[in-house]
Amino acid sequence: TDASGLIMTVPSDMDVLVRVDGTPDISLTAVYRQSQTTTASVSSLTQTIANLDVNKADKSAVEASISELSKELTRKLTEATQATAQLSTTVTEANAETERQLKALAARCVYAYEYDNGGTCTPLQVCVDGEYESRAPGKTSNRVCTKHSPPCSSSQFQTVAPTRFTDRECKSARQCTKSQYEVVPPTSVTDRVCRPLTPCPKGTEEARPPTTTSDRLCVTELPKESCKDLKSSGSTNTGVYEITLGGSRVSVRCDMDKDGGGWTLAMVNSDDGQALFTGDRRGYWMKDRTVFGSVNSPNRDFKSIIYHDMPFNEIMFVHNTGIWASYVIPRTNGRSMAQWFTERGFEQTDGCRAAGGSNLAEQRCCDGSWNAKGYPQKAGSLTKRHNLCNTRLYFNPMDNEGSSTCRNDENAWGPTWNDKSGGNCAFDDPGVYSAMGGQYRTGTSKGSSSVAGVAGFGFAAGFHNRNEDQNSRKFIQMYLR
Repeated sequence: TDASGLIMTVPSDMDVLVRVDGTPDISLTAVYRQSQTTTASVSSLTQTIANLDVNKADKSAVEASISELSKELTRKLTEATQATAQLSTTVTEANAETERQLKALAARCVYAYEYDNGGTCTPLQVCVDGEYESRAPGKTSNRVCTKHSPPCSSSQFQTVAPTRFTDRECKSARQCTKSQYEVVPPTSVTDRVCRPLTPCPKGTEEARPPTTTSDRLCVTELPKESCKDLKSSGSTNTGVYEITLGGSRVSVRCDMDKDGGGWTLAMVNSDDGQALFTGDRRGYWMKDRTVFGSVNSPNRDFKSIIYHDMPFNEIMFVHNTGIWASYVIPRTNGRSMAQWFTERGFEQTDGCRAAGGSNLAEQRCCDGSWNAKGYPQKAGSLTKRHNLCNTRLYFNPMDNEGSSTCRNDENAWGPTWNDKSGGNCAFDDPGVYSAMGGQYRTGTSKGSSSVAGVAGFGFAAGFHNRNEDQNSRKFIQMYLR
């Protein structure tokens, strides 16, 4: 055997046979020597026969000798055949032992670093960064390395982190339903947490609607900042309510019926003899925050603080006859009516130009195509009748004397309608016949009587006369929304 234990070729002149492990095999050596002896005998007999000088005289002796030699040869051949069979069996056993030892040799691989690759110990594959072991190595199989999956997308989160032995696993983030809101937003490694929206229990109402990331806010009593808020929360009766305005409780009168309801009373001009709405008190319409009257006496002169503090974009006027008209005021931009009126926001929206000269800056000149100017009526029962030239609303129009030229005469103050009581259409003496805030002539305070001040569209439409009876039966109310 060589150093590795493998069988080497046996030379023909070897007289002692040894096993694979190097120990002598006595029985196999005897068989092998017997076969060698037989072979030598056969060769000697053959040579003897060849050397015989056969003649007729020695025929019997030769035949006898041949017979004897033939028997001997047969015996030797039999022994040789048996020895060959024994040798074949021994070789087969030797081959089996060799195979066993080869397998034992293969078992010598260091399986922590190698595997048996068909009898050869081969180094195992090593997974590098960005890979994981997707199949472990065996005694006769190599390790399999696979690239990690790409990072989770923005709509997913990672449930299993990548390691040397595991791949990254991602899962789609939960989506909150319409009846839920997000409590915890998703991250790269955590899911979104949703929670059911809380319904407002009985006796409370929703103060703040829910969002995708916050629950609704329910309060025992929701502060209302206008009659419109009260209407939205379910109040349907026209009458006196309390609202919260600027953090203070304020009593207001609400009209919940006309044009969808939700109107808050801001002013009343009445023939109660107080004459509070005249040209010389025009400051009430601007920065003068004086309030007067009572919400419980809607037929007498009245001014509410909501005129200064409540945002608006619609106006409604109600006459004591029940005739009413509403108007939309665009681009008030969250201002109160006092702010809008003082800043003269109507200059850019009613079509009437500002009068020239510093003394006339607050007046409006509705000259030219006056019938297409002002604010058109949105809803109501007011119609073009009697001396009313149209149902549009104007603010602070100057006296045109029925012409297309503005003049500094019986100018109007506050909300005004166009009538022809002075003789012709196109604002003939509007401060006397159709202004809610009385008349104002630049350079003099020409305070009108309370009847003239209450006129509004009432006198122009023929609902009452100008006789001042001071009994609070003739009035016009202004509501805001």
